Amino acid sequence: GSPPSATISFSVPINPSSGNFTLYVKGFQSGDGFSSNDVVSKTFFATFVVNTFPYFENFDENSDSGWATGSVGSTVDWVRATPAKGNPATVQIDNAYSGTKCWITKASGNYSDLDNTYVVSPIFNFSSLTTVPIINFYHNYSTETGFDGGTLEYSINGSAFGILGNFEDINGFNWFDNDEALTNLAGPNWSG
Repeated sequence: GSPPSATISFSVPINPSSGNFTLYVKGFQSGDGFSSNDVVSKTFFATFVVNTFPYFENFDENSDSGWATGSVGSTVDWVRATPAKGNPATVQIDNAYSGTKCWITKASGNYSDLDNTYVVSPIFNFSSLTTVPIINFYHNYSTETGFDGGTLEYSINGSAFGILGNFEDINGFNWFDNDEALTNLAGPNWSG
């Protein structure tokens, strides 16, 4: 026959902050002689929804404001911090564009070798807009040319992520400067 099932409604809503979470559910049955299979888990990503525009974030508040980090591997180098990557006269990333903090791979020093990590924004609900949404952001990067880089990806209603824009996109300003695939990153992308 079918395994037993149940629907459970929590009287106190779960309101996690942004990030990856794992929910564990444990079942109890009288006389169960095989308790090692009594727990199931589901990992999920939670974030905030932004539906007020224009939206601006300079990352200086005490919270991550719905932004979160993740990794394809085990190391996450991204931090929301004040950049301190050495001598401002010789280092490209020595300050945030607005305010004092930004998302950066390690506040000081180089990012890890084979780092395959990302920063995820809050969900943007554009349903109330009467015009086409425009994204504007300040992006300062210094990567190993031809090996490392970054992209901007999007997802619509939970669909698979896709790369936003094309190499030297005429609809973008200073958009992707590299059309070649890198070690862990398809083209187009920013690299160098």
